Amino acid sequence: MLDQVCGIIDAIRVLLDKNIRHGHLKPQNILHFPNAREARGILVLADVGVPKIHNNDTLQLNAATDTAEVTALYEAPKGEYDKQHGQPRPRRYDMWSAGCILLEFVV
Repeated sequence: MLDQVCGIIDAIRVLLDKNIRHGHLKPQNILHFPNAREARGILVLADVGVPKIHNNDTLQLNAATDTAEVTALYEAPKGEYDKQHGQPRPRRYDMWSAGCILLEFVV
């Protein structure tokens, strides 16, 4: 299962390396598929239809992000504050969500 979790984290890293923020990470967006080579199947990151591609670093943005899709339970603590004050939502928020998912998985 550690390999599967590392695969999900690596998928998020690939998105972030391409300046893409998923913005909607939650356990419901991680799908399980049976696989003949893996006895327990494989996990796949889904709902990549709402990600936001950043052309500039978040600190260089003049306006807040316009991606409204979030799941409050997995949103970074500063997320609501940033939204209320018109601040951009950085890609590192995805890592916070991933950490919440990982903690829930371990528990």
